Amino acid sequence: MSRPLRIEYEDAYYHVMNRGRGRQRI
Repeated sequence: MSRPLRIEYEDAYYHVMNRGRGRQRI
């Protein structure tokens, strides 16, 4: 793996939060 699992998890979490904000839904 080129990137640590922690960074991958944070990136995925950020994606989910960004989508939730855009649609006002989590």
